[in-house]
Amino acid sequence: MNALLFVLILQSDSAELERIAVQHGDRIKPLDTFARELLHAWSGSETFSSFRDPETGETVEVFAGGDPVSAILDILWRPDASARKFVRIQHPELKLRLGLPEARQFFSLDEIDARLADLAMMHRQSAGRTSRDQGPLDRAVLALASAYEEIGMLRSGNLLRIVPVEYGPRRAWVYPELLRRTLHPAEMIGLRQGEGGAETEEWAAAAEALSRIPREKLREVLDAYDDLKKGGTASARLANALREVDPAKLPSAKLLDSEVRYNRAKPFTRAAALYGLTFVLFLFAAIFGSRILWSAGLVAQVAALGVHLHAYAWRWEIAQRFPLSNQYEAMLALAFLGALMAFVFECVLRSKLVGMGAGLVGASMILLADAVSDFSPHIRALPPALQSVWMTIHVPTILMGYVCGALMAVLGHVYILTFLFAPKKEETLATLDTTMYRILQVTVLFLLAGTVLGGVWAKEAWGRFWGWDMKETWALISLLAYLAALHARFAGAIRGLGTAVSSLLGIVLVFLTFYGVNYVFGRGLHAYGFGAGSVRAVVAFVVVEIGIAAAAVIVSLGRSRTPAPQA
Repeated sequence: MNALLFVLILQSDSAELERIAVQHGDRIKPLDTFARELLHAWSGSETFSSFRDPETGETVEVFAGGDPVSAILDILWRPDASARKFVRIQHPELKLRLGLPEARQFFSLDEIDARLADLAMMHRQSAGRTSRDQGPLDRAVLALASAYEEIGMLRSGNLLRIVPVEYGPRRAWVYPELLRRTLHPAEMIGLRQGEGGAETEEWAAAAEALSRIPREKLREVLDAYDDLKKGGTASARLANALREVDPAKLPSAKLLDSEVRYNRAKPFTRAAALYGLTFVLFLFAAIFGSRILWSAGLVAQVAALGVHLHAYAWRWEIAQRFPLSNQYEAMLALAFLGALMAFVFECVLRSKLVGMGAGLVGASMILLADAVSDFSPHIRALPPALQSVWMTIHVPTILMGYVCGALMAVLGHVYILTFLFAPKKEETLATLDTTMYRILQVTVLFLLAGTVLGGVWAKEAWGRFWGWDMKETWALISLLAYLAALHARFAGAIRGLGTAVSSLLGIVLVFLTFYGVNYVFGRGLHAYGFGAGSVRAVVAFVVVEIGIAAAAVIVSLGRSRTPAPQA
């Protein structure tokens, strides 16, 4: 069948198809989510359709229309999919060692198959190193090998676990090709004779589980699946047949539909756009001194917070848990809490600058969450270690301290820029100083409470309140730094520029605590792997912030030594 016609048929019949439940990873999800996650992992985009070939300058069509479900089924069912260039390889040395064109990013399975021996050798070397010894090349090799293996599992059919019948010790669902083997007498004879080793054991376990389901229901599933595979419009028929197998094991149709709509709506991106509008309105309100623009900024901020909260609740409904289990969800929470806190301060202080900070913090954190490759946007089941009520108490509390520190740092940057380029705006500087001081007080309050609550959770989870884990150590360092700044400000040792500089140094420590420990330092119970994050980005951030602070101090010292002009 013509590839374009095949895709058009699937897309025209996709309403039921994309809502079919799939058991994948650690949760049950709609086929739409399953397809988006795989396509994103392999190509870097949930809706990959084409790319521009740098060698020829031409656009290479890969998956017509970019529909994720159609693309995944294309890979699964069409033999010529192995020639499609959808596997992204970015590391230049990896491409060089595999003999692939360095200028191109996307490659086909056929191209990788031709170099499989080289990839296997590199994989053995990289897998043999500890996580601390693995460099960017090793991680690129492991990622490519993992993608290649996963694509192979999909093309063999055993990744598409859509038949809600559990078998084996892992309670995995049955996939259609496994179902097919249990419905053919010849295959069953082979199973009973014990042929095939591990595969035979899998088939035998599946056959035993499937024997409890009426035969006609299973045949209807397989017939509908085969019709769809041949290009028929059998999505609704397949969905109904699967529901008839065991309705109790399937999520509700409402929940599956909700997740598909969430995937398409991108609600957090909409919230980021409204935060950006908030920033612009408060900026012009500050420039022109307009009360109308200030009021419009407040309205836009309320709208942004409303959309953000709705998006967060939507994700909560889909995940069936509090969405705060990974760095991506933490960034979304940081964005909301920071914008909310800034909104409260803006309503009280009416400075316009805090309102600008609210928009900037909200928009930038959401966009960063989507941009940082280490942060996976995909919904995962909650790990057992995080299945505690303390996660819903400790994490929001400590994050509130982080966002207050971030908001203070935003105002600290504004203060330093004003101090450097418009030092005569003393009223603006005084307002910024007072605002930073108030935020500093709240920052210390939440960091202290969050650290103590973290200790309580650690006592419950690991049997000790404090163990000098790297995360605990850096959290304490951050708290002590802000406490020192608050004490110095209260005692009159610092004011104005000193408060601003302390905000920059504080946010550096918060950044190292929040991101560095988890992705760069790679030690402790909270680490996700040494060097998995961008070391260059961390170093660049630290250098820039310290550089700005140092420049401000140097200018201040220079001005203090310059004699005042004679009257």
